[in-house]
Amino acid sequence: LKPLASWGRCSMQKGDTWTMGAAVERAYAQEVVKRGGVVMPLCAFVGNSGLTGAPMMVTAKGWRVAPDFLVVRHGGALWAEVKAKSQPAYYFKRRRWEHGLDWYLVKHYRDVQRESGSPVWIIVYEEHSPTSAEAAPEWDERHLTPYRCCEESGVWLYARLDAVIEAGERRKTWPDGQGGEHGHGGLLWPRDIMHQVRASQ
Repeated sequence: LKPLASWGRCSMQKGDTWTMGAAVERAYAQEVVKRGGVVMPLCAFVGNSGLTGAPMMVTAKGWRVAPDFLVVRHGGALWAEVKAKSQPAYYFKRRRWEHGLDWYLVKHYRDVQRESGSPVWIIVYEEHSPTSAEAAPEWDERHLTPYRCCEESGVWLYARLDAVIEAGERRKTWPDGQGGEHGHGGLLWPRDIMHQVRASQ
């Protein structure tokens, strides 16, 4: 699968983090194709609304921010939102590993799922992962990337949107203490509810 000429717009080209995101999106698309699916990166469908630079879909109820991909396989369709993470976050208060998503996006993706009738899946690529389920960083290393208790892994984790909503909690000040770019905070869920899948050879 050759990279699309405009693929850089999928991750908005804002430095190393976004470059990593674009590479992971390409890798995910390749995995889908290897497993017999058809994948459409919706990042090409941008600039259609002044509200956001994210991919959008049109429904009877108006514009919705869409997940990164529409995947079709065996006659069924699903939506996939792909996130690239250098490592999972550790929530010291609850002593657990977590991943998160902007609450603003959670609301849109819930509407996308309801209005399209196709499930939304959250896909996370971890560059580094905890060495065990019991591993935990020390408080004084909370700003390290990676943590000393994480090792290079390159694993893919996935869960349905419904599952992360049910297991997660909204934090109104996440991720920057002010609720993020849209001021709505985020949804944080335990890493251990996600399933791991190995990359195909």
